[in-house]
Amino acid sequence: MAPFIAIASALVAVLIPVGGWQRVPAVVGTILVGVVAQLLFQLLRNIQIARSTSLPYVLTPAYQFNMFSFVVGDMNWYRSVARSLPFGWGDWYDWTHDNYKWRRRRAPDSVYRRVGSEVYCAVSPGAVLINVGNPDALADLALKRNLILKPDDGFLDVLKVYGDNVFTASDEDWPPHRKFVSGIFNERSYVQVWRKTITQATECLAEWTSVSPSTEPDGIDGGLKVKDMFNDVQHITLNVISTVGLGATLPFGRDDPSNDSQNAQSGKLSNSKAAPGCTLTFRESILHIALEFIATFITLSLVPTWFIPFASESIKYRLTAYEDFGRYLRLLVDKARAEVQAGQIQQDNLLTSLVRQQQEQRNNTDLNPDHKGKKTHSTVSEEDILGNAYIITIAGYETTAASLQFAFVVLALHPEQQTWLLNSIDKSLEGQSENPAEWDYVKVFPLMSGPLSVMFEMLRLFPPAHSIAKRTSKTTPVAMRFAGKEYILPPNTIVELDVVSAQYNTDAWGPNAAEFQPWIWDGQNPPSPDIPALSPAAPGAKGDTFPNVHVAKKGTWVPFGEGHRSCVGQKFAQVEYVAILAVMLRRHRVELVREKGETRADAKKRVWKIIEAATQTLSLRMRQNVQVKLVAR
Repeated sequence: MAPFIAIASALVAVLIPVGGWQRVPAVVGTILVGVVAQLLFQLLRNIQIARSTSLPYVLTPAYQFNMFSFVVGDMNWYRSVARSLPFGWGDWYDWTHDNYKWRRRRAPDSVYRRVGSEVYCAVSPGAVLINVGNPDALADLALKRNLILKPDDGFLDVLKVYGDNVFTASDEDWPPHRKFVSGIFNERSYVQVWRKTITQATECLAEWTSVSPSTEPDGIDGGLKVKDMFNDVQHITLNVISTVGLGATLPFGRDDPSNDSQNAQSGKLSNSKAAPGCTLTFRESILHIALEFIATFITLSLVPTWFIPFASESIKYRLTAYEDFGRYLRLLVDKARAEVQAGQIQQDNLLTSLVRQQQEQRNNTDLNPDHKGKKTHSTVSEEDILGNAYIITIAGYETTAASLQFAFVVLALHPEQQTWLLNSIDKSLEGQSENPAEWDYVKVFPLMSGPLSVMFEMLRLFPPAHSIAKRTSKTTPVAMRFAGKEYILPPNTIVELDVVSAQYNTDAWGPNAAEFQPWIWDGQNPPSPDIPALSPAAPGAKGDTFPNVHVAKKGTWVPFGEGHRSCVGQKFAQVEYVAILAVMLRRHRVELVREKGETRADAKKRVWKIIEAATQTLSLRMRQNVQVKLVAR
């Protein structure tokens, strides 16, 4: 289509200067006819492709994985236009939009029930998109390592603003990136994660305690009111990943008087003062980029340098955040490089690991002159360092913080389940020190089956990502088994693995699949026969499998992805999650804060509406803040 429009536009440009104004309407009409004809041709071609799979298909004018749909897809006006179309023509919005699938996950007329199949094709002029909501089909595809690949159509460029990384890299380039970041995903680092998280959570709890207790409308002491749970928890997770990943030290709240902005090169960052050469603090810059990562990418892609002085304040602030975070990363890389070269690494982290690999490669190049100037997939470049530092930071704090916000709110809505968790925490801490700083990671963390079960259940009900995009091999069709039959997926076709549908599947998770049931994961009890998705962990389980927590069948629980490219930070997040829940709830319960004139029943209804309206940006998030309080128990 693009060549046709370019040729027609050139005709218009030629006609106007030679007085051919009267011909312009005809040319424009020709363009429109040509565009419609080509769209129709592409749609018919894609219908044929969909029919070749023998899967049911639905028609949609919009391809889900293009930038336009991604940016405007959840805007009210876009949704309203789709829903206002007559004769059911607006149903295409339901077939393709992830947030709609999330909101209708419990409905009797959910997308898959309306289509009549847990696997179907959404056909648009732009592409054929295969939606996979069946756990068995999802697991089958995840095992086809060389045939089900990462999309390479530029859709993930929004997360490459500092360079390619372990998340965005093509399957060919992924192995070296996985090696690049492996330095912080090991048991030695998890000890540091455990200690740092406990320290940060303790500081956070102390800050909440310093605030005057809230008072409920009925005059009862309301405990410790948490003004913004997500904001506070994201400060904890950001500070932890900054220390373990970047070698940067930040306090939870107010700065230490001795920690001024001049200490940035030593890794000590301020929450109130920007480093020399920066306008924003480290925290301000990364939080803004995470909040507006799509807008940041669009701004960097479309706004020319000469236009910046005339841009709006929001665009200028966005660019400032991008530039300042890049400056902070380079400061910390310089610090890591100085430590590696001097042989005096204060604490091994992602940056020291990357710099050390880069230095070793340069030394090898010096010893082998024939390799000089040659770039290979395993060479660590400056772009690799910055790109991986960025993605590990942004993914390492935001998704965990968002899930913990859901956890505290959902626990407040479910007193029975919360009591189960509190009893489990108490049992796990029997004989342990009253001071959380003295809890030993090796001894205490494996005992925390309750917090870990809550985490697994929260990630099942509220997965950070609604779906996982893959594509089939560009040259080879892929066989997929589903409902006792084999289907052939065409080459170079986008496949959307529907996480929400798999994790709410009643065949796998039983008739109460939509309910919050953290105890179903507890390894102290045998798995329920009503929940075939779960089985006991194998004796002597290691790594990301825990002997005291049940294991989910492949394809039924995929919040971290499935297959060889699953999230590298699973254990990192688990250690953080458990430590925060244990510190916060060892002496407290969590309850909702009621608004003026609101009964407890009214408060629950209000909060459930907020939860149901959650949408995915970087990860699944509530659009509104929900205030909770910690009450001494």
